[in-house]
Amino acid sequence: MSEVKKWGSFCGVGAVIRDDKGWVVAALSKHVLGNLSPEAGELVVLREGLILANQLKLKISCVELDACNVVSKVSSALIDKGETESLVSDIKALLKEVEVQKCQSISRNENMVAHNLASLALATKEVFEWHNVCLSVIFPLLLL
Repeated sequence: MSEVKKWGSFCGVGAVIRDDKGWVVAALSKHVLGNLSPEAGELVVLREGLILANQLKLKISCVELDACNVVSKVSSALIDKGETESLVSDIKALLKEVEVQKCQSISRNENMVAHNLASLALATKEVFEWHNVCLSVIFPLLLL
């Protein structure tokens, strides 16, 4: 679902929302200012994807990330007391809002569309959102 790439003090984030058949229903590519740790970057992109799902009134049954530590952190019933406390709190609220039932780890190869969207964000320094469009409209951008 999500990915973050860093360059200097900027991060490129990419998120993909799929339906239960695997079709892309929404996607996000965004350039974010901030010198974030890898974990904080993954949390930011997860939050951005969940915000998009919430704005579009989408219900998400499963969130998939290629960052095991983030999956553990947002799935835990424990309250995070570190530097990412507010991010984790926001994400847990959004997970409930969009009715996420499961958060799981996937391989980096299974997350290549989100990686490409994050790269697009760094290359263009623009914000792109796609929803209710045919996948063929954004497909060339996903092959970067």
